[in-house]
Amino acid sequence: MTIPQDKWDVLTLVTDQYTREIVSSHFMMDCLGAYDNGQKGNYYFTNGRKENVDKYLKELSGSFTFTWSWYVQAHEDWHLAWKDSFTPILFGEKLAIVPDWETKKLADIQIRIQPGNAFGTGHHETTSLIIKHLMEHIIPHCSVLDVGTGSGILAIAAKKLGAGTVTCIEYDRDCQTNFETNIRLNKLDGKLKFIHQDALQWMDYSQDIILINVNRHIILDLLPRLKKSTGLILLTGILQEDLKLVESECKKNGIIIENVATSGEWICLTVLAREN
Repeated sequence: MTIPQDKWDVLTLVTDQYTREIVSSHFMMDCLGAYDNGQKGNYYFTNGRKENVDKYLKELSGSFTFTWSWYVQAHEDWHLAWKDSFTPILFGEKLAIVPDWETKKLADIQIRIQPGNAFGTGHHETTSLIIKHLMEHIIPHCSVLDVGTGSGILAIAAKKLGAGTVTCIEYDRDCQTNFETNIRLNKLDGKLKFIHQDALQWMDYSQDIILINVNRHIILDLLPRLKKSTGLILLTGILQEDLKLVESECKKNGIIIENVATSGEWICLTVLAREN
């Protein structure tokens, strides 16, 4: 059956949280958005992705215990689905991520977002991890590259924390509308540069801070390209079980791991790259 462009295929994955995180890490790069209520996860996909995801699930079902099913959801229902469940995310008194309907001032810096068809509301451990480290390392007017920007939440955080030039790379066109909406909500029109491009085709890593929140496979492919960078790199989207593999690849490419931070099953690496 062909799904019209105003509707999505939605995968429901039922298992424990640990297994959901491991299984979902294999298809999150194809996923437009995710909603997890603690008991199960719903993952949203555009037309044409279902067959590929089913292949992943069938392969993984031999190693993990979970059940899954699919249904179709209308596009306009997404925002309503978040209304009753979206809670603000606070990073002390300095920064808060709030939905577009929130009226209270909760922190010195407030990032307003409209939950939409892009993975990145700040609730996932990887997003929170990288924002915490960005807050520690950012300096006024520094240049920032956000690889796999999605909803733009990391790029918006960087700009509001004082960055100068912020360049955002995203291959999935379906993310761009939500990205542009969030830019407008934060009054940053024209202040962030959005480039539609495959991250593996991007060549300029000369920025002061590079933010990379993608899956393990993309990170491993990116590491050889990052070894000429002299800026600070924050890498996340990596499960704890993949740490040794990523550490090994960093070593091969002359990339020094300065810090390893964890949240749940996920890790964020602070690294400095030097040529071998």
